[in-house]
Parts: sequence; C-alpha cells; structure tokens
Amino acid sequence: MKLNWNMLSKYRNQLYALSILWVFVFHIDSCFSKLLFFERIPKFIIKSGNTGVDVFLFLSGISMYYAMKKSTGLRHFYKRRYVKILKIYVFFCVPYFVAYYLSGNMSYQAFIKQITFTRERVNSFWFLLCVLICYTIYPLIYKLLCANRIKIIWGGILLYILGLMWLKSAHPWAYSYDEILTTRIPVFMVGCIAGKSVYEKKEIPVPLLFFLLFCLLGKDVMNYLYSSVPFFGTYKDLIARLFSGLMGIGAILFMVILLRYLEGTKAERALSWFGKLTLEFYVTHIAFMHILLDIFRAKVISFKRVVVFSAGWFVLSLAVSVFLNWLLYHPHTRKVPRD
Repeated sequence: MKLNWNMLSKYRNQLYALSILWVFVFHIDSCFSKLLFFERIPKFIIKSGNTGVDVFLFLSGISMYYAMKKSTGLRHFYKRRYVKILKIYVFFCVPYFVAYYLSGNMSYQAFIKQITFTRERVNSFWFLLCVLICYTIYPLIYKLLCANRIKIIWGGILLYILGLMWLKSAHPWAYSYDEILTTRIPVFMVGCIAGKSVYEKKEIPVPLLFFLLFCLLGKDVMNYLYSSVPFFGTYKDLIARLFSGLMGIGAILFMVILLRYLEGTKAERALSWFGKLTLEFYVTHIAFMHILLDIFRAKVISFKRVVVFSAGWFVLSLAVSVFLNWLLYHPHTRKVPRD
C-alpha cells in the first residue's frame, strides 16, 4: 500500500478527531489510572495519549501551508487565527477561571497567573498559547518554504533544540517553567516542512515509513537509552518530548491506513464532523475535568464508575463544544432592510 503525503490533507478533520480522542483517553487514565486495568499494548497506547498534542501540532503545521496559499495577506492570516483563539479564551476559558476562583479552589494570585499565562509550568490551557506562538512564526517559515530554503528551517529547528538543551543545563528552573509548551514547537515546524510535500502530493519515501514505524514502537528502546547512555539520561525529558513528536508523526500514518479502510462509513463521517470541533473540545474537556473532580468532587471509586463518569464527561464536553462553535463562529446576523 503506497502512502501519499496528500492523504494527511484528505483526512485532516478525521486525524484531528483521532488526536483529541487520544488526548481525552490519556486524561481519563491520568485521573483514574489505579482503577483501570489493561493489557500491555492497550496500556502503552493510552499512556502515550499526550502524543495526540504532537499530532495536532504537526497537522496544524501542514494546514498553515494551505491557509497561507489562500490568504490575501498577513493581516488576514493573523486576524483569522488570532481572533479564533482569543474568542475561545475570552468567552470560555476566562469565565471558567472565574468560576474556579469563586468556588474556592484557587487563590487570587493563582487566578491572575492562570489568566495571564504566568503560572509555573503554564496554565491549564497552555496549548492555546502554544498555537498562538506557532501561528506567529509561521509566515517566516512559509517564506523560506516558498524560496526552497528548507535546509535553513531544519537548521533553525536544530538551533532551537540546542537552545533548549543549553537552557536546561544552565537554568533548569527556567527550562522546566514552560517545558510542556516550548518542547512542542519543533514538531509544528516539522509539520510546516511536511505541508509543502502534502500540497504537492508527493509520495512518502519507504525508508521514512520504516523510521517512523520504529519511532512509534521504539519507546522501550528509548527507555533503555535513558538508563544506559549518560547523554540521554541527562536530557531525558527533552529527548522524550522530541521523540514523542516523532511518535506522533508515525501515529498519523497509522491513522491514515485505518481511515482508508473506514472511508465512506458512518464512523469516518462522524470523525470528520468531530474533527471540526477539536479546539473547542480541547478546552471544554479540560475545564469539565476540573469542574467535575475539583468543584463538584465526583466520587469515582470503581471501574464501572470510571466508564459512566467518562461517558458523561465526554457528552457534556461535546455538547458545550457544539454550542461554543455555533456561538463564536456561526452568528445569526439580522439583515437591515433598505429603504
């Protein structure tokens, strides 16, 4: 089966949907790991669910190439993306922080740090800030892509990683402060490079497929290197984040193969619809996780209750995502009749 880079554009919404579902399952496991029982392979998949964030960022890098091709200028490009993120943050995230503060679960100082993204290890919705940063740097990357200066982009990625390594060695506290965000930028930049190949419908080289397959299944190898090689041990968390990005790209190709077999089915159409709500579902499921567990203090003490709680959590998050999408992006304007 030959794989073409363009399939990542064809199944874009479905891939977004699978990535956020992976993140959702990861958060279920994070909250109730002691109550879940799985064999090794399902557990490995669930424990790697934070890789869904890398999948999203890689796909975003690809999408930006198409967006820039259609854009009428930088102002239009930034306006469309900034406004979308800021609307979600102002009309959903900030009210959530206010409710969380009023519930007594957050101090005033913590509230201010949350809404201004100055909290240690970043606020609950760090991903929105990460996306804004990626959007900001993309036009420069696009300019280099159009000039066929791809080596300069790879050089920039390398310098950025070396900068993170220096920061971790020289100022470990400063590195750990925003580590969850800053270490995700490279996978977005790799997605930007891939965007040109996707747009030009190039075939995915077989050696690259094997390499990404190794990355997808090579977590045990990396764990061995962390414990056996001093360099890998010293920069374990940074290397693990970067390797997670490669795992995410490998996972995307696996998802594409799955989606090819699902093409035309109700499941594929449902994923396509859900993929359009990915960003909204990200913020709503994070918010309701804390609301249900920290404010309402839901008691989940058995596997059966985990299933019931997770189903309710999912349905509630999805319903609010649909409403939020409608409220922010599909306003019903009333036409004023002309005299």
